[in-house]
Amino acid sequence: MNLTVSVIVRTVRRAQRLRECLQTLAAQTYREFELVLVNMNESPMTSIVEEMRTHLPIVRHLRLKRACSRPAALNRGIESARGRLITILDDEICGNPIILGILLAISKAPTLPIPAFASKP
Repeated sequence: MNLTVSVIVRTVRRAQRLRECLQTLAAQTYREFELVLVNMNESPMTSIVEEMRTHLPIVRHLRLKRACSRPAALNRGIESARGRLITILDDEICGNPIILGILLAISKAPTLPIPAFASKP
């Protein structure tokens, strides 16, 4: 699959919020995306990831060994992303099930600025 969108989600000590965020991503109408989950927790949250893995197109779970800053976690996610476009969420953000499709459509408009996506070189 030629991925267009990578969704990077950073999570830290909010298991229920992460579950809700992943459920929203699983309900997306646009399905050609990968999830890059950057886990900044002491606990692995493996059960939540495994529970949701079958409902998401592609899940890449990066478990950071030691505590790091939010920007450092984001950098790890960006380094691992394979999509041409990247959007960034934190685990407390639960969106609309059509948001990825909307953002992708907006990104194709020739004259609109795109604050929600960043292009990889």
